[in-house]
Amino acid sequence: AGTRWIDLPADLMTTLKAHRLQTPGEFVFPLDARNWRTRVWHPALRRAGLRAVRIHDARHTHASLLIAAGADIVA
Repeated sequence: AGTRWIDLPADLMTTLKAHRLQTPGEFVFPLDARNWRTRVWHPALRRAGLRAVRIHDARHTHASLLIAAGADIVA
């Protein structure tokens, strides 16, 4: 429901910007959430040998790992 900001490496930004120029519409990855989970998220978890987790759970794990690594908790 809100806007989230994350820092991304410059090389990833370059790749995403190039991809965006080739993608019609408003979004970088124009798939609805259910379709993306089915086509991308769940297969990626299986390939990585990970149990099924919600995307929201992965967000919290990422935040926990950043804090453990010394990231500014407010940021």
